[in-house]
Amino acid sequence: MKETQETVNKWQLETFGQEGSLQQVIQRLREELDELEAAEGQGDFHEFAMEVADVQIVLWELAAKASVFLPAAVDAKMKTNRARTWKKSEDGQWRHV
Repeated sequence: MKETQETVNKWQLETFGQEGSLQQVIQRLREELDELEAAEGQGDFHEFAMEVADVQIVLWELAAKASVFLPAAVDAKMKTNRARTWKKSEDGQWRHV
């Protein structure tokens, strides 16, 4: 992957500036997730992939605004996840116990 959290955040700052609160970015992330869900229902793989990318881009923006370096946070979280016990719930989702 050519783009990183740093390159995307640099573009975002140059293009949009520092505007927007954490809550505004979270709302935009919700909107992108809604678009992702709609794309999945259409069966258009390319559109679905573009919406997945939009979610990642907005997630990187959110992380940067909160001073979170996402690769390090994911590494730390996966260490926690690997140490957890997981159980499949009645709705078919896996959850830690």
